Amino acid sequence: SAYMDEIFLELKDILNIPSDYKILLSPGSCSGAMQAVIWSLLGKKKITSIVYDFWGEKWSNEIKKLNYEQEVRTLLDGRMPKLDEICSSNDIFFVWTGTSTGMSIENTSWIPNNQKGIVVSDITSSVFINEIKWKKLDASVFSWQKAIGSESQHGIIVLSPKALDRLK
Repeated sequence: SAYMDEIFLELKDILNIPSDYKILLSPGSCSGAMQAVIWSLLGKKKITSIVYDFWGEKWSNEIKKLNYEQEVRTLLDGRMPKLDEICSSNDIFFVWTGTSTGMSIENTSWIPNNQKGIVVSDITSSVFINEIKWKKLDASVFSWQKAIGSESQHGIIVLSPKALDRLK
């Protein structure tokens, strides 16, 4: 609808989302949005999952249930797993800010500019407080309720042109 198009344009402006990225509304808060991304975009390539909190572990377990090929880098002791030497053809999956550990990805310099696989991130706890480097991310999900007080029934999916091509 025209109303939602206007909302998405405002959201792009507020968050500095590139004009060629597409925003989608999903039922089920961030969880529903992430499930849609996992089922629709992942599984074609090996996935390197970075796990350092409850949500990263939850999403990695969801990926395992689908029997997708996955390299899991897990540290749940307050340290960040190894972020270097990720095969550029792999998809990368991570939670930007781990609320259960209080840890956050500080920058995305570890993601190569020539990343062949797509980069998926749960940015719910970071989207309104961190500077998101959108050009490093291909599929990002968040829910409005974290920062703007709405119901938690909606999730937002932000897709890059590369993710849109994968979706086709």
